Amino acid sequence: MDNCKQNDIDFLPYINRRQDLLENYEVPLQSEMASQLGEPLANVVNSTMTDVGKILMGTFDNLKGPPRDLWISPSDHLIGKVRLTSPYSDKLLKALTHQTIIELGMETEEKIKNEMEATIEKVKAETSNFEKY
Repeated sequence: MDNCKQNDIDFLPYINRRQDLLENYEVPLQSEMASQLGEPLANVVNSTMTDVGKILMGTFDNLKGPPRDLWISPSDHLIGKVRLTSPYSDKLLKALTHQTIIELGMETEEKIKNEMEATIEKVKAETSNFEKY
């Protein structure tokens, strides 16, 4: 008789947990079931459960990892999205281009003028030398 009472006392926590689950309309966690029944028996119970039971148990869809890396570097986020834009507007670029063309033209004009003056001075010098003789 004592042996029977001892077995009842050993199962008392499990019976109390089952009673709590029934009163609260809950099901045990998958990990709790695996630890109480053992992994092989828990797998058998899971495989024979109905879809509703699997949903309540939280085992209907096995958890899958993320579809891709959890962390993506910020530079990888920008690939395909980077669009460099000019800090200047189109009107400003046209004005700057026009101004640069004018400056280049003025420099060229100055060089040509200096060359012409140098040529004129050279011709004057040759003419004055020719007149001396």
